[in-house]
Amino acid sequence: MARRKTISDLAEAAGVSVSTIDRILSGRGPVKRLTVEHVLETAERIGFHATGAIRGKLTEDAPERTLGFLLNARERNLYAQLGEGLSRATAASSLMRGRAVLRYLESIDPEEAAVALRALGREVHAIAAVLVDHPLVNLAVSDLTRAGVPVFSLMSDISAPQRTGFLGASDWQLGRTAGWFMQRLRPEGGRVGMLVGSGRYLCQQAHEMSFRQYLADSGAPHEVLPSRHTMEEDKRAYQLTLELLAAEPKLAGLMVAGGGLDGVIAAIRKRDRRDVVVIGTELTDAIRPALLDGTVDVVLSHPALGLVDRTVSAMVDALEHPGGPPIQHIVPFEIAISENV
Repeated sequence: MARRKTISDLAEAAGVSVSTIDRILSGRGPVKRLTVEHVLETAERIGFHATGAIRGKLTEDAPERTLGFLLNARERNLYAQLGEGLSRATAASSLMRGRAVLRYLESIDPEEAAVALRALGREVHAIAAVLVDHPLVNLAVSDLTRAGVPVFSLMSDISAPQRTGFLGASDWQLGRTAGWFMQRLRPEGGRVGMLVGSGRYLCQQAHEMSFRQYLADSGAPHEVLPSRHTMEEDKRAYQLTLELLAAEPKLAGLMVAGGGLDGVIAAIRKRDRRDVVVIGTELTDAIRPALLDGTVDVVLSHPALGLVDRTVSAMVDALEHPGGPPIQHIVPFEIAISENV
């Protein structure tokens, strides 16, 4: 069995004295915050047993913060997992004594989103939300910002100039990368279907346009069919995919931007059409088996861990430094295939 790491081990690994570690753990003397942060990082890296006590030293003088998160329907695996991650990251943050408030939308209706934003703003200090781009939503963001509640767009940006920041992937790169994969996986070309969750999401607009543009720029022999909208619903995506397969018996590929990939998977399996190259933009535990059995070829997705940690840090930073310039974190998207899931 591995030997349990001692205070001496931690002091040596962190490059500080044993007495410094003792002061952090016992609270019997002052230690600079930067030193405590360094010791905590080292403790987590070497597997020191009392990381909770070290983290407690960081948070004992930290402000109390309530962070709000507005996500799409909880029934979507992506958002259930994202909500759990954001809640954990809020509680674990050493920058505050944090509490997360999670709210889930039932639809992509902009009026529902605007009402939910305003209601959430009465409960929390800051908000991060997955939002459609619409004047009602932008007005709610503007009003919340004036009231001192910073609002971040998460995964899909919005056009409200008052939004405090954006955290997500480079949507243009993601769409062009999907085009690159389609060209390589189906070099002989053919007709390609396009399923989009909703044109109200700016990220999905960018995914679609850059996907089409890459194939056009590269001279690939592909014809991208007119888009069909899933409205972020798996049932609708399932029906649309069945209709597309019936209308295009020689369909070469299918690009799924946004919600509905679970429904697409069910339709592909029902018709036994694993010859169709399927590229998606959401990776969840439920989708991984579809990559393994070849129903889905590639998924380009936000890295959950990196996204949630950066989101929480950005929200705390905005609260500590109000009125600063817009905060933007472009998180590299992940590429998942059968060999790395």
